Amino acid sequence: MSLETKEIEVTLSGSNIKHYEDLHYEIPRVKDNHYRMTIPKGTKILVKVEDLPKGSNIMIDVKCNYCGKVVPKEYYKYIKQKENSIIDKDCCDNCKQLKTKEGLLQKYGVERNTQIPKVKENMSASRRHNIKTVRNLFLEKGLIIDEKTFNYINDRSIIYFTCSKHPEEGIQNTYYMILQQGGCGCKKCRYEKISGENCHLWKGGITDLYNHLRGKIGDWKFKSIKSNDFRCAITNIKDNNIVIHHLYSFAEIVRETLLETNIELYSEISMYSELELKILEDKCLELHYKHELGVPILKCLHDIYHNIEGNLITDEIKFINFKNKYYNFKLDDLLEDKYKWTNVLKGVS
Repeated sequence: MSLETKEIEVTLSGSNIKHYEDLHYEIPRVKDNHYRMTIPKGTKILVKVEDLPKGSNIMIDVKCNYCGKVVPKEYYKYIKQKENSIIDKDCCDNCKQLKTKEGLLQKYGVERNTQIPKVKENMSASRRHNIKTVRNLFLEKGLIIDEKTFNYINDRSIIYFTCSKHPEEGIQNTYYMILQQGGCGCKKCRYEKISGENCHLWKGGITDLYNHLRGKIGDWKFKSIKSNDFRCAITNIKDNNIVIHHLYSFAEIVRETLLETNIELYSEISMYSELELKILEDKCLELHYKHELGVPILKCLHDIYHNIEGNLITDEIKFINFKNKYYNFKLDDLLEDKYKWTNVLKGVS
Protein backbone atom coordinates (compact mmCIF):
# COMPACT_ATOMS: atom_id res chain seq x y z
CA MET A 1 0.00 0.00 0.00
CA SER A 2 1.46 3.38 -1.02
CA LEU A 3 -1.15 5.61 0.59
CA GLU A 4 0.55 8.29 2.66
CA THR A 5 -2.75 9.68 3.94
CA LYS A 6 -4.22 7.24 6.47
CA GLU A 7 -7.13 9.26 7.84
CA ILE A 8 -8.91 12.34 6.57
CA GLU A 9 -11.63 14.72 7.71
CA VAL A 10 -14.80 14.69 5.62
CA THR A 11 -17.80 16.99 5.69
CA LEU A 12 -21.08 15.18 6.26
CA SER A 13 -23.85 15.77 3.77
CA GLY A 14 -26.98 14.03 2.59
CA SER A 15 -25.07 12.06 0.00
CA ASN A 16 -22.57 10.43 2.34
CA ILE A 17 -24.20 10.17 5.78
CA LYS A 18 -25.73 6.74 5.11
CA HIS A 19 -22.45 5.53 3.62
CA TYR A 20 -20.57 6.25 6.85
CA GLU A 21 -23.40 5.04 9.07
CA ASP A 22 -23.32 1.69 7.26
CA LEU A 23 -19.61 1.53 8.05
CA HIS A 24 -20.48 2.07 11.75
CA TYR A 25 -19.04 5.56 12.09
CA GLU A 26 -20.58 7.63 14.88
CA ILE A 27 -22.54 10.45 13.32
CA PRO A 28 -22.91 13.44 15.69
CA ARG A 29 -26.51 14.71 15.95
CA VAL A 30 -28.13 17.50 17.98
CA LYS A 31 -31.73 18.51 18.69
CA ASP A 32 -33.07 21.36 16.64
CA ASN A 33 -35.73 23.85 17.69
CA HIS A 34 -38.41 21.25 16.97
CA TYR A 35 -36.64 18.64 19.12
CA ARG A 36 -35.65 16.62 16.07
CA MET A 37 -32.24 14.99 15.86
CA THR A 38 -30.31 16.68 13.05
CA ILE A 39 -26.75 16.99 11.82
CA PRO A 40 -25.55 20.62 11.81
CA LYS A 41 -24.38 21.93 8.47
CA GLY A 42 -20.60 21.66 8.07
CA THR A 43 -20.21 18.82 10.56
CA LYS A 44 -16.98 16.87 9.97
CA ILE A 45 -15.78 13.45 11.08
CA LEU A 46 -12.44 11.66 10.80
CA VAL A 47 -12.54 8.56 8.57
CA LYS A 48 -10.08 6.04 7.21
CA VAL A 49 -9.05 6.80 3.65
CA GLU A 50 -10.11 3.36 2.42
CA ASP A 51 -13.63 4.08 3.70
CA LEU A 52 -14.13 7.05 1.37
CA PRO A 53 -16.80 6.50 -1.33
CA LYS A 54 -15.19 5.26 -4.54
CA GLY A 55 -16.35 8.35 -6.42
CA SER A 56 -14.93 10.81 -3.89
CA ASN A 57 -12.85 13.65 -5.32
CA ILE A 58 -11.13 14.36 -1.98
CA MET A 59 -7.38 14.87 -2.45
CA ILE A 60 -5.12 12.31 -0.77
CA ASP A 61 -1.35 11.87 -0.71
CA VAL A 62 0.01 8.87 -2.59
CA LYS A 63 3.64 7.72 -2.66
CA CYS A 64 5.08 6.66 -6.02
CA ASN A 65 6.41 3.11 -5.74
CA TYR A 66 9.04 3.85 -8.38
CA CYS A 67 10.70 7.17 -7.48
CA GLY A 68 9.39 7.61 -3.92
CA LYS A 69 7.85 11.01 -4.63
CA VAL A 70 4.65 11.83 -2.70
CA VAL A 71 1.99 13.38 -4.93
CA PRO A 72 -1.60 14.57 -4.33
CA LYS A 73 -4.28 12.62 -6.18
CA GLU A 74 -8.07 12.58 -6.21
CA TYR A 75 -9.32 9.46 -4.42
CA TYR A 76 -11.56 8.26 -7.27
CA LYS A 77 -8.59 8.40 -9.68
CA TYR A 78 -6.49 6.44 -7.22
CA ILE A 79 -9.20 3.73 -7.02
CA LYS A 80 -9.74 3.68 -10.79
CA GLN A 81 -6.03 3.18 -11.45
CA LYS A 82 -5.93 0.39 -8.87
CA GLU A 83 -8.89 -1.42 -10.43
CA ASN A 84 -7.64 -1.09 -14.01
CA SER A 85 -4.05 -2.14 -13.38
CA ILE A 86 -2.61 -5.64 -13.04
CA ILE A 87 0.37 -4.14 -11.16
CA ASP A 88 -0.41 -3.39 -7.52
CA LYS A 89 1.73 -0.28 -7.43
CA ASP A 90 1.14 3.46 -7.52
CA CYS A 91 3.03 5.90 -9.68
CA CYS A 92 3.39 9.61 -10.33
CA ASP A 93 2.92 11.07 -13.83
CA ASN A 94 6.67 10.90 -14.51
CA CYS A 95 6.78 7.15 -13.77
CA LYS A 96 3.66 6.06 -15.69
CA GLN A 97 5.78 4.53 -18.43
CA LEU A 98 7.64 2.35 -15.92
CA LYS A 99 4.39 0.98 -14.53
CA THR A 100 3.00 0.38 -18.02
CA LYS A 101 6.17 -1.42 -19.03
CA GLU A 102 6.05 -3.62 -15.91
CA GLY A 103 2.40 -4.46 -16.58
CA LEU A 104 3.09 -5.42 -20.21
CA LEU A 105 6.03 -7.57 -19.16
CA GLN A 106 3.90 -9.40 -16.62
CA LYS A 107 0.92 -9.91 -18.95
CA TYR A 108 2.51 -10.30 -22.38
CA GLY A 109 6.25 -10.62 -21.81
CA VAL A 110 6.98 -7.42 -23.81
CA GLU A 111 7.83 -3.85 -22.86
CA ARG A 112 5.66 -1.94 -25.37
CA ASN A 113 2.15 -2.32 -26.77
CA THR A 114 3.55 -2.39 -30.29
CA GLN A 115 5.47 -5.59 -29.45
CA ILE A 116 2.28 -7.56 -28.75
CA PRO A 117 1.89 -9.94 -31.73
CA LYS A 118 -1.78 -9.11 -32.41
CA VAL A 119 -1.15 -5.36 -32.16
CA LYS A 120 1.88 -5.64 -34.44
CA GLU A 121 -0.16 -7.56 -36.98
CA ASN A 122 -2.99 -4.99 -36.95
CA MET A 123 -0.55 -2.09 -37.25
CA SER A 124 1.31 -3.77 -40.08
CA ALA A 125 -1.93 -4.44 -41.97
CA SER A 126 -3.04 -0.81 -41.58
CA ARG A 127 0.26 0.40 -43.06
CA ARG A 128 0.32 -2.01 -46.00
CA HIS A 129 -0.19 -0.57 -49.50
CA ASN A 130 -0.64 -2.08 -52.92
CA ILE A 131 2.79 -3.11 -54.28
CA LYS A 132 2.02 -1.52 -57.65
CA THR A 133 1.34 1.79 -55.87
CA VAL A 134 4.66 1.50 -54.05
CA ARG A 135 6.58 0.82 -57.27
CA ASN A 136 4.90 3.71 -59.09
CA LEU A 137 5.86 6.21 -56.38
CA PHE A 138 9.51 5.13 -56.50
CA LEU A 139 9.46 5.57 -60.30
CA GLU A 140 7.94 9.06 -59.95
CA LYS A 141 10.82 10.00 -57.64
CA GLY A 142 13.38 8.65 -60.12
CA LEU A 143 14.39 5.83 -57.77
CA ILE A 144 15.15 2.42 -59.27
CA ILE A 145 14.23 -0.35 -56.83
CA ASP A 146 16.84 -3.06 -56.22
CA GLU A 147 14.75 -6.12 -57.17
CA LYS A 148 17.16 -8.58 -55.53
CA THR A 149 16.43 -7.23 -52.06
CA PHE A 150 12.88 -5.96 -52.59
CA ASN A 151 10.61 -7.33 -49.85
CA TYR A 152 7.71 -4.96 -49.19
CA ILE A 153 5.63 -5.72 -46.09
CA ASN A 154 4.33 -2.29 -45.09
CA ASP A 155 5.16 1.43 -45.38
CA ARG A 156 8.06 1.07 -42.94
CA SER A 157 9.82 -1.75 -44.76
CA ILE A 158 13.35 -0.81 -45.85
CA ILE A 159 13.52 -0.59 -49.64
CA TYR A 160 16.89 -0.41 -51.40
CA PHE A 161 17.24 1.64 -54.60
CA THR A 162 19.56 3.55 -56.93
CA CYS A 163 18.84 7.20 -57.77
CA SER A 164 18.64 7.75 -61.55
CA LYS A 165 19.79 11.36 -61.05
CA HIS A 166 22.73 10.48 -58.76
CA PRO A 167 23.82 6.89 -59.59
CA GLU A 168 27.28 7.68 -58.19
CA GLU A 169 25.72 7.54 -54.71
CA GLY A 170 25.30 3.79 -55.16
CA ILE A 171 22.61 1.75 -53.45
CA GLN A 172 20.63 3.71 -50.84
CA ASN A 173 17.54 2.90 -48.81
CA THR A 174 14.36 4.54 -47.56
CA TYR A 175 10.77 3.76 -46.56
CA TYR A 176 7.66 4.09 -48.70
CA MET A 177 6.20 6.20 -45.88
CA ILE A 178 8.98 8.80 -46.31
CA LEU A 179 8.30 9.14 -50.04
CA GLN A 180 4.54 9.22 -49.46
CA GLN A 181 4.98 12.22 -47.16
CA GLY A 182 7.04 14.13 -49.71
CA GLY A 183 10.56 12.87 -49.02
CA CYS A 184 13.19 12.61 -51.74
CA GLY A 185 14.65 9.21 -50.91
CA CYS A 186 18.07 10.01 -52.34
CA LYS A 187 20.43 11.75 -49.90
CA LYS A 188 21.99 13.93 -52.59
CA CYS A 189 18.57 15.00 -53.89
CA ARG A 190 17.68 15.78 -50.32
CA TYR A 191 20.86 17.81 -49.80
CA GLU A 192 20.20 19.83 -52.96
CA LYS A 193 16.69 20.53 -51.77
CA ILE A 194 17.80 22.01 -48.43
CA SER A 195 20.97 23.75 -49.63
CA GLY A 196 21.53 27.33 -50.74
CA GLU A 197 18.44 29.24 -51.83
CA ASN A 198 16.21 26.23 -51.17
CA CYS A 199 16.98 26.11 -47.47
CA HIS A 200 14.85 28.17 -45.11
CA LEU A 201 16.27 26.37 -42.05
CA TRP A 202 19.68 28.01 -42.32
CA LYS A 203 18.63 31.30 -43.95
CA GLY A 204 15.55 32.14 -41.98
CA GLY A 205 16.69 31.50 -38.43
CA ILE A 206 15.59 28.85 -35.95
CA THR A 207 12.58 26.83 -37.10
CA ASP A 208 10.06 24.73 -35.18
CA LEU A 209 12.16 21.62 -35.81
CA TYR A 210 15.31 23.36 -34.58
CA ASN A 211 13.62 24.29 -31.30
CA HIS A 212 11.98 20.88 -30.98
CA LEU A 213 15.28 19.02 -31.27
CA ARG A 214 16.96 21.34 -28.78
CA GLY A 215 14.40 20.14 -26.26
CA LYS A 216 15.28 16.48 -26.85
CA ILE A 217 18.97 16.51 -25.89
CA GLY A 218 18.50 16.84 -22.13
CA ASP A 219 20.38 13.61 -21.41
CA TRP A 220 23.42 14.85 -23.38
CA LYS A 221 23.27 18.23 -21.60
CA PHE A 222 23.10 16.62 -18.16
CA LYS A 223 26.08 14.35 -18.86
CA SER A 224 27.98 17.34 -20.26
CA ILE A 225 27.52 19.46 -17.13
CA LYS A 226 28.06 16.47 -14.83
CA SER A 227 31.39 15.74 -16.53
CA ASN A 228 32.68 19.06 -15.14
CA ASP A 229 31.18 18.61 -11.64
CA PHE A 230 28.35 21.04 -12.51
CA ARG A 231 30.84 23.89 -12.80
CA CYS A 232 31.61 26.42 -15.52
CA ALA A 233 34.58 25.11 -17.54
CA ILE A 234 36.08 28.61 -17.71
CA THR A 235 35.44 30.14 -14.27
CA ASN A 236 34.98 26.95 -12.21
CA ILE A 237 31.87 28.59 -10.70
CA LYS A 238 28.76 26.61 -9.75
CA ASP A 239 25.69 28.59 -10.79
CA ASN A 240 22.13 28.10 -12.02
CA ASN A 241 22.89 30.12 -15.16
CA ILE A 242 25.17 27.52 -16.75
CA VAL A 243 24.48 26.44 -20.33
CA ILE A 244 26.09 23.80 -22.53
CA HIS A 245 28.29 25.05 -25.35
CA HIS A 246 28.52 22.90 -28.49
CA LEU A 247 32.10 22.41 -29.69
CA TYR A 248 30.51 20.95 -32.81
CA SER A 249 27.77 23.27 -34.05
CA PHE A 250 24.18 22.34 -33.15
CA ALA A 251 23.11 23.67 -36.54
CA GLU A 252 25.46 21.20 -38.26
CA ILE A 253 24.13 18.35 -36.12
CA VAL A 254 20.57 19.21 -37.22
CA ARG A 255 21.70 19.32 -40.84
CA GLU A 256 23.34 15.89 -40.46
CA THR A 257 20.22 14.58 -38.72
CA LEU A 258 18.04 15.56 -41.68
CA LEU A 259 20.48 14.12 -44.22
CA GLU A 260 21.06 10.81 -42.44
CA THR A 261 17.38 10.16 -41.73
CA ASN A 262 16.39 11.29 -45.22
CA ILE A 263 13.26 12.90 -43.76
CA GLU A 264 11.70 15.92 -45.46
CA LEU A 265 12.22 19.36 -43.96
CA TYR A 266 8.86 20.99 -43.13
CA SER A 267 8.16 24.55 -42.06
CA GLU A 268 6.02 23.50 -39.06
CA ILE A 269 6.59 20.77 -36.47
CA SER A 270 2.94 19.70 -36.73
CA MET A 271 3.60 18.48 -40.29
CA TYR A 272 5.80 15.63 -39.04
CA SER A 273 4.35 12.27 -38.05
CA GLU A 274 5.10 10.89 -34.58
CA LEU A 275 7.37 8.26 -36.11
CA GLU A 276 9.34 10.85 -38.10
CA LEU A 277 9.84 12.99 -35.01
CA LYS A 278 11.02 9.96 -33.01
CA ILE A 279 13.50 9.05 -35.76
CA LEU A 280 14.79 12.64 -35.89
CA GLU A 281 15.05 12.90 -32.08
CA ASP A 282 16.96 9.62 -31.77
CA LYS A 283 19.35 10.48 -34.60
CA CYS A 284 19.96 14.00 -33.24
CA LEU A 285 20.85 12.62 -29.80
CA GLU A 286 23.02 9.90 -31.36
CA LEU A 287 24.97 12.52 -33.34
CA HIS A 288 25.44 14.64 -30.21
CA TYR A 289 27.22 11.74 -28.53
CA LYS A 290 29.14 10.98 -31.74
CA HIS A 291 30.58 14.51 -31.64
CA GLU A 292 31.33 14.16 -27.90
CA LEU A 293 29.99 16.04 -24.88
CA GLY A 294 29.52 19.80 -24.75
CA VAL A 295 31.22 22.28 -22.44
CA PRO A 296 29.33 23.87 -19.50
CA ILE A 297 29.91 27.62 -19.23
CA LEU A 298 28.13 30.58 -17.66
CA LYS A 299 25.38 31.96 -19.89
CA CYS A 300 26.93 35.44 -19.90
CA LEU A 301 30.19 34.04 -21.30
CA HIS A 302 28.30 31.88 -23.79
CA ASP A 303 26.44 34.95 -25.09
CA ILE A 304 29.70 36.86 -25.48
CA TYR A 305 31.34 33.93 -27.28
CA HIS A 306 28.63 33.84 -29.94
CA ASN A 307 28.58 37.63 -30.22
CA ILE A 308 32.27 37.43 -31.08
CA GLU A 309 32.43 34.22 -33.12
CA GLY A 310 28.92 34.02 -34.59
CA ASN A 311 26.20 31.41 -34.08
CA LEU A 312 27.36 28.70 -36.48
CA ILE A 313 31.11 28.83 -35.82
CA THR A 314 31.99 26.49 -32.98
CA ASP A 315 35.07 24.34 -32.61
CA GLU A 316 37.62 23.44 -29.94
CA ILE A 317 40.40 25.77 -31.15
CA LYS A 318 38.13 28.81 -31.15
CA PHE A 319 36.86 27.89 -27.71
CA ILE A 320 40.41 27.56 -26.32
CA ASN A 321 41.24 31.01 -27.75
CA PHE A 322 38.10 32.39 -26.11
CA LYS A 323 39.14 30.92 -22.73
CA ASN A 324 42.54 32.58 -23.08
CA LYS A 325 40.84 35.93 -23.68
CA TYR A 326 38.95 35.49 -20.44
CA TYR A 327 42.07 34.48 -18.48
CA ASN A 328 43.91 37.49 -19.90
CA PHE A 329 41.09 39.85 -18.81
CA LYS A 330 40.23 40.78 -22.42
CA LEU A 331 36.51 40.20 -21.79
CA ASP A 332 36.22 42.28 -18.61
CA ASP A 333 34.78 45.35 -20.37
CA LEU A 334 32.12 43.29 -22.11
CA LEU A 335 31.16 41.54 -18.90
CA GLU A 336 31.11 44.79 -16.90
CA ASP A 337 29.12 46.76 -19.49
CA LYS A 338 26.55 44.16 -20.45
CA TYR A 339 26.21 41.69 -17.59
CA LYS A 340 27.59 43.35 -14.42
CA TRP A 341 29.25 40.05 -13.54
CA THR A 342 32.73 41.32 -12.63
CA ASN A 343 32.42 40.93 -8.85
CA VAL A 344 30.91 37.46 -9.10
CA LEU A 345 33.49 36.22 -11.58
CA LYS A 346 36.37 37.51 -9.44
CA GLY A 347 34.92 36.02 -6.27
CA VAL A 348 35.62 32.65 -4.73
CA SER A 349 33.39 29.85 -6.05
